[in-house]
Amino acid sequence: MTTDVLTSQALSVQEQSDQQSHRRLAIGFMNWAHAIDHFVILIYPTVVIELEAAYGESYSTLIALATASFVAFGLFSLPAGWLGDRWSRRDLMFTFYIGCGLSLVAAAFAPSLVWLGVALFALGMFAAIYHPVGTAVILENATQRGRTMAFNGVCGNVGVSLAAGITAALTAAFSWRGAFLVPGLICLATGAIYFWLVPNEASHTVKRSASADVTLSPVTAAAIFGLFVVVALSAGLVFNTISIALPKIVDERVGNGISLVMVGGLTTAVFLCGAVAQITVGRLVERFPLHILFAISAVMQFTGVLGRLMPADFRCCSRSPSRWRRFTARSPSTIW
Repeated sequence: MTTDVLTSQALSVQEQSDQQSHRRLAIGFMNWAHAIDHFVILIYPTVVIELEAAYGESYSTLIALATASFVAFGLFSLPAGWLGDRWSRRDLMFTFYIGCGLSLVAAAFAPSLVWLGVALFALGMFAAIYHPVGTAVILENATQRGRTMAFNGVCGNVGVSLAAGITAALTAAFSWRGAFLVPGLICLATGAIYFWLVPNEASHTVKRSASADVTLSPVTAAAIFGLFVVVALSAGLVFNTISIALPKIVDERVGNGISLVMVGGLTTAVFLCGAVAQITVGRLVERFPLHILFAISAVMQFTGVLGRLMPADFRCCSRSPSRWRRFTARSPSTIW
């Protein structure tokens, strides 16, 4: 009898250890996926500078191809989230890795701008899987959700930050096609490893609580919902505008025949400010009320955007316009 009890306890400990390992492995792949997700969607805004010379088209014409990618990135998150509640999230994330990889390879071998636009649309469609599905996987497996989500957010910002620098280096080494091909092969390899290492789980069914966690009056609920929609739209617009336009802004403002590698490096340096700031904000969340930090961040972002619209010789800052411009350029990026 004693031997049976000891054997049962040993098996229980082993099972708990295996479950913990599976949880950590799943979270690790989600962190990597978050970095990849933001990286691949921001390859084109840097590559487009090289495409100007390759195709002889204007920047405004070429950057329009990114519209399909970003529209798909937003719209297809809805069906991805719906599938995540009803199908295997592991299989959906496998689809994310393989779909992004194949789309990038297709973009690398695109024979024309039309097919490049089609490949970018497919990339946005598959990249949309991560946020609704990957976030759910993290929340399902994390034991310390706050810290885990904060680190996951940093991984996403690192992907944003490194996209311009790495893409510029790949373009200089292998042409603009290599800037798509190398990340595509990495995505395909990651998908194969993910499918091999991460076990499948049962499909999920939607379960909703009968009672609300926080009871609000209809007027208050509508007001809060409206405010969040406004903040999400405005903040998302600023973030995406900066993400897409910053490489070209650096290229034009610095000038003097600056290389694409230097353009990517400077862009990466600016975005790294936002990645580092997220760690700081994560610590502040533990000490200050969320609504206060949110309000301060919103005001800082508004100030940064407003500052970029002011003349350089604005009388309050006429003595040091360059310092004012540096501050306002960093403000939106540090919030993110």
